[in-house]
Amino acid sequence: MYCSSCGHLNDPNMNYCAKDGAALNLPKKPNGLFTSRDSRFCSSCGTENDRQQNYCRSCSASLFALTKGKEDLTAITGAARDTLKNTVNSQTLQNVKQTVLNSKKVKFALGGALISFLVVLILSFAINGILNKKVETLLENDEISEFNVASILSEMGSLGDGVDAPEPDSLVGVTDWILASHMVDSTIHAGIKGSAGEETHSSSADFETKSGVLILLLIPFIGLVAGGYFYAAKNKSEALANRFSAALIIGAVYALVLAILSFFAGFSYDLSVNEEFMKMHLSIDTDYSFWGSLFNGFVIGTLFSFLGTLLQLGAFKTTGHLSSRLSYGEPIHQAASTLVRGVILTTLVLFIVSIIKINDQAASSEDVPWTAVFVFVTQLGLYVWNILNFSTFKFQGTADGDSGSLHLSLFSGAGGTATDNSIVSGFRYAIEETLNLDAYMYLGLLIPVVLFLYAGYRIYLRSQNFNKDLFIFSAVYSVLLTFIITATRLAITVSGDLMNQMNMDDMGGIHFSLGFSFFGTLFASLIFSALLAYAGSYIARLRQH
Repeated sequence: MYCSSCGHLNDPNMNYCAKDGAALNLPKKPNGLFTSRDSRFCSSCGTENDRQQNYCRSCSASLFALTKGKEDLTAITGAARDTLKNTVNSQTLQNVKQTVLNSKKVKFALGGALISFLVVLILSFAINGILNKKVETLLENDEISEFNVASILSEMGSLGDGVDAPEPDSLVGVTDWILASHMVDSTIHAGIKGSAGEETHSSSADFETKSGVLILLLIPFIGLVAGGYFYAAKNKSEALANRFSAALIIGAVYALVLAILSFFAGFSYDLSVNEEFMKMHLSIDTDYSFWGSLFNGFVIGTLFSFLGTLLQLGAFKTTGHLSSRLSYGEPIHQAASTLVRGVILTTLVLFIVSIIKINDQAASSEDVPWTAVFVFVTQLGLYVWNILNFSTFKFQGTADGDSGSLHLSLFSGAGGTATDNSIVSGFRYAIEETLNLDAYMYLGLLIPVVLFLYAGYRIYLRSQNFNKDLFIFSAVYSVLLTFIITATRLAITVSGDLMNQMNMDDMGGIHFSLGFSFFGTLFASLIFSALLAYAGSYIARLRQH
């Protein structure tokens, strides 16, 4: 059947055109009589509307009831339903192929990827300039000047004519911030080879870091949303399938650029000593994971650029557009929005608590490192939100055979083992005494309870099959939370014998990590979100009755 509006050939079982949504088979005479309902509440979503409205202002469902002609309605047969489903799936695949194989649309997608990377580059330049100045000011302090590696390497050039010690570049550059904002792991390798007289010696050390700083995700988020928005602005009439396929192209190109960048990023330095009685060569290099850059770049690039294409649809919302454009759009929207709202609300509460405590203890607000406070509290907000989802936070540390651990959960509070000289002990003290975090968490439990009840309430009102929608909601939510929790894990491992050769025995064999269990987060968030969302559906049932 051909559409009278655009001429597209549709399946005979379809009521509306698959391309432009125009009605097919318009009746010559009315098939029924619709009368106004007595209730002002929408039977689909429960929103209260004015008496004069014909359609719900929230979900656009009809506010009229079919009173005549209802007997003429026939249920669609199983065969027709299967045919219709296959037609829709075939149309979706066709839309995807149209985007991937259309050179003009691919060109716009490449333009979106280019814009994304340029925005990320500009933001990384700004972050690098601001934070490097703060670090340089901090290293001027006599108490920590011994950790100023760049200054130490520069001073080695004055040891003698046989010392070839070029002026080192900045230890952290723009490319480092770009990769760090995508949660890419790095390894700093330091090696030294030398001889004094007839004796030769070599030693090395590896510093492996997992720098999952949450606030840095804003850099690729802003850039990729801008890139996705650019593509959608050039193709405004496209369906969701086309927009998502364009996001896949943007994500793939973006990931490839990021992976190539990982080969050139990082700090590199070589120092040579060629004296009569001593020869030595020192090298320091930073390496980033190629596969980590490729994977993280693709996932982050696809997800954030797709949000940009949704933002172009208007109303200053992203996943909210999925509710009316996708079969299971409402549970997906509620899963994403619940996670974002929960982390933001938890972080805001922690900011208020932190500011109050800082004002009580600090002599002057000018002495407070507000940048560090902002980064720390933002990270803590995500971690506390996951704890409020009944996951267990773990902090483990080992240094020179001295090990300690800390765990924090709603069930057991703060516990673990730590020695008096351990960093873990100080971290535990900060949680138990300074922040009193365990007490605030029980009060903060109200935040996820309210958000999940609301999500279940909204899903039930818009659902045709609540149990299936509930499963989709919980699955999407738990996967999103687990992904971001895994990406924001922080860890540092120092291995090798170089520390011992520098008479820093107390620094040898270091390992610190903090974060959550992958499977613990996945299952805890899955069960917790499902139970509370199911409870939220009862509120909707009570309101309807």
